[in-house]
Amino acid sequence: MIWLGLITAFAAFLAYICDQLNYIHLVLPDSIFNSFSDFIGILFYLFPVKALTPILGVSLAFYVVRGVIALIRFIKSFIPTMGG
Repeated sequence: MIWLGLITAFAAFLAYICDQLNYIHLVLPDSIFNSFSDFIGILFYLFPVKALTPILGVSLAFYVVRGVIALIRFIKSFIPTMGG
């Protein structure tokens, strides 16, 4: 019951804050999309996606194989004749 009161008060506070945000008008300049694409280009230059994709793929495959082996061992432990 106390938690319900705290959650209700917090929700009312958030609703009040959100109601106040209706009066804020954010205007973005048209040139921001050019600079955003430049920013993405710089990120791809610093972290080359084509070079990192195989490395991330091998790493992901390693973790998937580990998970599958752990799942097989877990299921195998419930079979009485196989032990575990």
